[in-house]
Amino acid sequence: MGLLHTDKVVEADRAKLVGEHIGETAQKVKMIVQSALDGVLFIDEAYSLTSHSKGLVGGDAFGREAVDALLKLMEDSRDRLAVIVAGYPYLMQEFLKSNPGLEGRFTRFISFEDYSVPDLCQIFDKYCQDKHDPSVRGTPHCRRRGQPLSSIYAGLLALCKQLHAERW
Repeated sequence: MGLLHTDKVVEADRAKLVGEHIGETAQKVKMIVQSALDGVLFIDEAYSLTSHSKGLVGGDAFGREAVDALLKLMEDSRDRLAVIVAGYPYLMQEFLKSNPGLEGRFTRFISFEDYSVPDLCQIFDKYCQDKHDPSVRGTPHCRRRGQPLSSIYAGLLALCKQLHAERW
């Protein structure tokens, strides 16, 4: 499409954007944005920049500082930077509502459905089949001491169901 000069993608999260001391956050955000110029900045779990404010007196000042610095740098670098934020849908809605500038800058949304248990089993099976490295092929991830794959699937399915039930 020719929108960006490079195919560079820089991934960041709260730990890479938020400092531990006053004044450190803006510098961290600036360094990450500068490293992503002419490419894409991908911020995973972006909601964590604002969701820490619940229960704190005065909110999460460091997270707010990161968002404010990011918005300024996005505006200053709008011709040289694409920013993608990701996270759970309901938390991302709260994130976008946390600052009026966010809603205006993030206007396109892509939702990905959760994998079903059969999808996960198919991915797992393909992963095992694709591994040609002998050190990986026989590991417990693919086969447990000669167990048939159907037995492993049954255990994996039970574990997935349990984890799914406990996720919230």
